[in-house]
Amino acid sequence: MSGYVATAVLAPAGISIDWGPQHSERTPETTVVGFIEDLRSVAARSASREVRALVRDMDHTASYKAGTVTVVTIDEVGSLGCLPSTDSEWANARAVAPQLPLDQHDNATAASPAHMLSPARPAPGREAPIGLQGPSGIDALFGQSFAQQVNITTMALPDVTVATANTKGGAAKTTIAILVALAAADMAGHNDIALVDINPSGNLGEHTHRSAPGTIIDLAKAAAQPEFGRSPRDLTPFINWQPGGWMTVTCPVSIVSNDGGLLTDLSEDDIATIHTALKHSCQMLVFDTGNNGKDPAWQAAIQRAHRILVPLQWDPDTLVEAQKMITDMQALGHADLKQRIIFVGTYGPGQKPDRKREKQYRQALTNSGWNVMDIPPDRHIASKGIVEWGLLNPKTRTAALALVRAIVS
Repeated sequence: MSGYVATAVLAPAGISIDWGPQHSERTPETTVVGFIEDLRSVAARSASREVRALVRDMDHTASYKAGTVTVVTIDEVGSLGCLPSTDSEWANARAVAPQLPLDQHDNATAASPAHMLSPARPAPGREAPIGLQGPSGIDALFGQSFAQQVNITTMALPDVTVATANTKGGAAKTTIAILVALAAADMAGHNDIALVDINPSGNLGEHTHRSAPGTIIDLAKAAAQPEFGRSPRDLTPFINWQPGGWMTVTCPVSIVSNDGGLLTDLSEDDIATIHTALKHSCQMLVFDTGNNGKDPAWQAAIQRAHRILVPLQWDPDTLVEAQKMITDMQALGHADLKQRIIFVGTYGPGQKPDRKREKQYRQALTNSGWNVMDIPPDRHIASKGIVEWGLLNPKTRTAALALVRAIVS
């Protein structure tokens, strides 16, 4: 295999792998996340502590693209690099290996989440800004010039937990959470982003694609098991893959459990185990919270959040609720709130905020040292359907990308 430990082909159902003779015991059909895990395991046992694989139908940004060939390099700590290759290199590597069935990828027209690479993990001694542990990624492996050479536009996400919070209902918490996940996926280009609805009456499932049978309640029960989540396959029954390669975990559509009783609310311990389970696979975790600041799950999500996004519609109701909420946070000992909180001004296309009042409030916040950003009104969001990145107003996408940069910087 010309120095490759495996060759692989991406397809809508997953990835088909032909392992070299020394690793033939490994599974030939898996998810890309499982494939990267296997490669890292092989790297840890190799003399060079680094291995290469050749992957067809994946481009150098680690995204699905039919007809392309990419060299994937990974080391023992999971530092990942992708370098464009050629059809001739593929032919040479495959000349000594049995052919994989290619009929699936020949007809593929869109990327599924399985086509996205798993998160690159941090190399020892590398830290992301403000103390958030970040992945070493392509630049760490090949040097800064590599990213410039192949024109990589994706970014490596730090290990960060985000929460949207305003105890006023209808403040656009879910909208902001979805925009953050969409923008982060667009910037990062891989599947290590999870958006989790912990609001008992949350509507995340109404504005994102929903396919998994399990809900956040089911995940909480499963996550209580020791070692749960160490394999990404553990999460499969509970996660809903989105077209951009990110995932959601949604609330039940009913408050009634399968046995006819009321569902039990999430606890502080549930948030802790869910957070731990998802963080085995995800770099960015976004909690979409509810409206009850007294809820233990709400408090637990805020406690774990590096960044807290507080939507404001520049009206007295959302501003008063935000002020009360932050005052309570301070009284409960939540630290560094001015560094953690980003106020996000937003309103719908049909709304006409009082510009004078908005300017007054914005000035007061910034003069007091708070961070304030904006998401403009968007007719696609106002349609109340599933929010799709490509259908958003360009101004909305630009603002969402800027918000993600502020979150991770």
